[in-house]
Amino acid sequence: MSEIKLGNLEFLDYRNFICGLMTLTKPKICVEIGVSKGQTTVFMAKTLSALHGPGAAVIHGFDNWSNHGLRGQYGASATKEKVEEYFDSLQVSNVVLHEVDLINDHDEFKKILNQITNNGKDFIDFAFIDACHSYVGAKKDFDAVYPLLNPEGGTIVFHDTLMIDGCRELMLDLRTKYYDGTYDVIDFVGGSTFATRNIGVSILTKRGFPVTNRAIEQVCGSISKPEIIEGNERLWLASEIKKYKDKKTHLDYDYNAEDMDNCLSDKKSKNYRKKRKRGVKWPE
Repeated sequence: MSEIKLGNLEFLDYRNFICGLMTLTKPKICVEIGVSKGQTTVFMAKTLSALHGPGAAVIHGFDNWSNHGLRGQYGASATKEKVEEYFDSLQVSNVVLHEVDLINDHDEFKKILNQITNNGKDFIDFAFIDACHSYVGAKKDFDAVYPLLNPEGGTIVFHDTLMIDGCRELMLDLRTKYYDGTYDVIDFVGGSTFATRNIGVSILTKRGFPVTNRAIEQVCGSISKPEIIEGNERLWLASEIKKYKDKKTHLDYDYNAEDMDNCLSDKKSKNYRKKRKRGVKWPE
């Protein structure tokens, strides 16, 4: 693999983490949901080029590049045209941008994802979700990506999962309400931006060991023979799937802004960010 040269851009730690995961898993079909100014996209694109060669694989980036948030409380940080100019200035050519309202035009979003995956014949190997951080927004992003995720170790990285309510509750529900037995979720308390520490980064990864054709090829001493270990993995996964097969799935739950807690009740309110200690009531 060629050396990854990222110019003078500052490498925030979560970007380093994401690109490390990509280097480990070597994804071919990648999506980023929530491109904003395209800064993280650049690192992902350069990593992809280093892994597969220039132009051999692309990242599909999605954003609405307009006011966002359930109450429209956040302004646009860029335009699609400005982001494309930014990529051109850095000679980044392996990104395809899609301007779509990820919440209100969800069907169009899913249609594009189906086109990317050849109508489900291929899979999304790696996704970075960092768009609307409301529960509604993050879940809709997950709802669109998850059915197309590679069953052999496909990975979704979620951003800001510790510090923002919607993202944090979704991580809990992925372990409980929506859990189907085929994936693991792990949270990292770290992750920093220029101004904030411990924003939280979470990973959902499909359980690839039981389904991969990669066999045990070296023995150093274990309780069971290699073929028994491999067979037990598959039996365990099948039992997990059977255990949860009759419960509702994430697609059975459809939430909208009116279902959210009244902490976010006033469109004109600036009461969206507050320093507080765990367990302390959110201020009125």
